[in-house]
Amino acid sequence: GSVIIVNEDSLDEGLNDQTPVSPIDGNNATTLGGQRLAVLQLAADFIESVFDFNVEIRVGVTFDPDDLGILGSAGPEDWDYSYSNNYLTYSDTWYPQALSNQLFGYDREPGNNDISININSSVTDYYLGFDSLPTYSYQYSLFGVVLHEIIHGLGFLEISDSSTGDFQ
Repeated sequence: GSVIIVNEDSLDEGLNDQTPVSPIDGNNATTLGGQRLAVLQLAADFIESVFDFNVEIRVGVTFDPDDLGILGSAGPEDWDYSYSNNYLTYSDTWYPQALSNQLFGYDREPGNNDISININSSVTDYYLGFDSLPTYSYQYSLFGVVLHEIIHGLGFLEISDSSTGDFQ
């Protein structure tokens, strides 16, 4: 399976921003949106090289404003509950959609995204090169941010109340 980036931005914003830019460190796209999309695809390709997915993972991405200090946010689009034990799952356990699909061997919600990511568009200091080494110390590697967020979407995140243990 592959990791598919699904562009959910509107015309002329985020991944569709038509502002002309010069190529930078392996990223040869000539628009700001194109360079952002190229970095997202590079991160998706990297994740595919690390994990052995048997079912396609759809990642919906937007560039929208978020709170100060937030670079990106992500999570599963949905959760599946396992009622019984089998050789792949535990009973009475919630699984993020992307992981559930892998465990069951098919897309349990065809046509829907499995992961949702928002990159904070209020942050303008993203480095868009492919080498992940920002040119200036004040820049944030978009590649690193996106890898981090995809991992959250795969289920590496806090989903329970720390005092009660209840699912949030």
